[in-house]
Amino acid sequence: MLSIKEISEKTGYSTATVSRALDPRYYNKVKPAARERIMALCDKYQYRPKFSARALASGKTYTIGMIAPDVESTVNSPTFSQFISGLSHELGKSNYTMSILPIVSDDLEEIDRQIAQIFYTSRVDGFVLASMIAGKLTLQELATHKFPVVAFSMPSDPVPELPVTSIYVDNDKAYTELFSHLKKQGRRKAAFIGVGSTCLFRMEQCLENMKSFFNLEPSDIYLLPRKSMRGEQTLNTYLAVRENWDRLKHYDTWIMSNDFMARGAYFFLRDMGYEPGGKIAIAGYDNIEESRLFIREEPVLTTINPRLNLLASGCVELLMEQIKSPCDVRRHSLASQLIIRKSSDPNKGE
Repeated sequence: MLSIKEISEKTGYSTATVSRALDPRYYNKVKPAARERIMALCDKYQYRPKFSARALASGKTYTIGMIAPDVESTVNSPTFSQFISGLSHELGKSNYTMSILPIVSDDLEEIDRQIAQIFYTSRVDGFVLASMIAGKLTLQELATHKFPVVAFSMPSDPVPELPVTSIYVDNDKAYTELFSHLKKQGRRKAAFIGVGSTCLFRMEQCLENMKSFFNLEPSDIYLLPRKSMRGEQTLNTYLAVRENWDRLKHYDTWIMSNDFMARGAYFFLRDMGYEPGGKIAIAGYDNIEESRLFIREEPVLTTINPRLNLLASGCVELLMEQIKSPCDVRRHSLASQLIIRKSSDPNKGE
């Protein structure tokens, strides 16, 4: 295995520069080209710095704690798992790793108590916390003690005011662009198809923007029973759309709660002999077709992309700033992105 001195000789950079390039605390003081060359050599010879000794000297663990309320749901959620994957990738750029700190309870007060305990018992340099699980006790501890923390709100969660730096996804601009796009196509009658009691905050955002472009009545909102969506949402949406076809066929626009549901609607129209994006336009949410789940398929859905990779990188950037030195509480927003594909515009498939 190479030593820092040998890396210095092979790259032509000083041992001080090599040391800084390998240190999460100082790597940003090294020019990107120099650091890339140093890291490439380290990868070639499988050199890894000994962070255990460095951690003892600096008092840092080079580990971030991700507080997850429900590990099973977190891992099984395609959007949440994409976010966690992005966090892990971004932390790796700073030579940090992530430790998932699970909360084992369904009781809100017990969740709150467990989070407060985690702040004091976990050997990590900072925390990434879902804003939806920040209870009264958690907020009290955050306000009293200056833990390095970034609270994030997933696109479906309300955005609370918190005494810590936070970041959230703002969908208003993307929804406005979506409905403007549909209106310019001459579409006149839209239906919203979602699942009862889920994603209510985001659904309200969507419906509020729809009202500016379409004459939306309560009967135009189809909330499918949650129990009917258990299991595979694409198949269950296909079946639900087929059951309600006599009513839904009178709409020229279907706004689906998420892309899994949009795929079910898309496949149903295709099987009925309709060209999706022609007589009936379909739009979803999540941009799930660009995830690894569908890597072998061509994306076809018009969708709103919450840009979870940028949400993850924003969390890491804000957290690293706090770890390096205390800073003021900040509140950041990240605009989601409209992606138009052939499910609302057949010409996009040509």
